[in-house]
Amino acid sequence: MVNLRWQTVKVRCHRSRALHLVDVRQEALEDPNSKGSWLHGHHAYVVAIDNAHRAIDAWKAAAEPLSSGASFQRGEGDELMADAYEQSILPAGHPPVRRPDIDAGAEAARLHEELDAKHAHRKALAAQTLSLATGLRGETTGQN
Repeated sequence: MVNLRWQTVKVRCHRSRALHLVDVRQEALEDPNSKGSWLHGHHAYVVAIDNAHRAIDAWKAAAEPLSSGASFQRGEGDELMADAYEQSILPAGHPPVRRPDIDAGAEAARLHEELDAKHAHRKALAAQTLSLATGLRGETTGQN
């Protein structure tokens, strides 16, 4: 159970980093002083979006067993675990352990929707920029 909780924390950190990287990649695309190619920067952004979706799914898969797994409370799972909890862990002064009160499926769905909404908005902005750039290209080459 402790290993499962630690694994979930690690996966949640990875999920948070992946979501943050999406914003970092977008900021790089918006930077007018960027030295790199816009196409390469945009590809890095699209890859970050994909990685963030995968990290959300990995977190969901790691978090779901916590809410349905064995508990330290009597009548909710393994009696040996409940015995050890009551006889060793609580008397040692550790705070009571409770199941997380999070719906991993709903939280993952919310994160996916939020990421998709941001991406759709950013795609619309990029399309406006590219259509403007395409229109300007014709003017600068004398194709009026």
